[in-house]
Amino acid sequence: MTGRGAWNKGEATADAVPRRAASVAARASRGVASLPPNSPPTFDSRAYRDAMGQFCTGVVIVAGVESDELVGFAAQSFVSLSLQPPLVAFCPAKSSVSWPRIRSSGRFCVNVLADDQQDVSDAFAQSGLAARTRWATAPVTGAPVLTGVIAYVECVLMAEHQAGDHTIAVSEVVGFKTVRPDARPLLYFRGGYLSES
Repeated sequence: MTGRGAWNKGEATADAVPRRAASVAARASRGVASLPPNSPPTFDSRAYRDAMGQFCTGVVIVAGVESDELVGFAAQSFVSLSLQPPLVAFCPAKSSVSWPRIRSSGRFCVNVLADDQQDVSDAFAQSGLAARTRWATAPVTGAPVLTGVIAYVECVLMAEHQAGDHTIAVSEVVGFKTVRPDARPLLYFRGGYLSES
C-alpha cells in the first residue's frame, strides 16, 4: 500500500469520493448494506486483526455477581463516552458466557488493571479461575472491586446495541474511585501484553 485506503484500487477523481460516499449513504438509509465500489472480493480477517493490533489499549475486567459468585470478563474495548451524563461503553462478544450473567443484574463494576495484574487478566480468560480472584464490594452498586486495580467505575446498564459479532453496552456511571494513582496500567499490544523492556 502507498498511502491509499485499503478499500481503494487506483486513482479517484476529486468528485468521485463524495459521489461514492453519498451513494453508500443512500443505500444505507434504505437498509441496503453494501461495500464501497472497487472493494476487494474477499476480506482478510487475519490481516485486519493484525492491523487493529497496532492500536495499544488498556485492559479492564467487567465484573458482576451472580448467586454471590464473582463473574467477569476481560475487555480492551472500553471508553469514556460522555461527561453529561457520565457514560461509559464497552463491547462484549456475543459468544460471551459471562456477559449475559452480569447483564441480568443490570449493575457491574469496570476494573482498570495495573501492569502487575497480568495474572488477573489471564484468570478471567480461563474457566473457573476468576472465582479465585480477591475482591471487595463497591459502595454504590455492590458490584465487585478487584483487589489491586488502578481504578474502578460502578455502572448501571443503560442501553445495548447490536454491532456485528459484538454488542455495544452503554452504561451510566454511578460511582468511581482511583485506587492506585501511581500505578502503571496493564497494556495490550500486537496480540500480547506490552512490556516496558
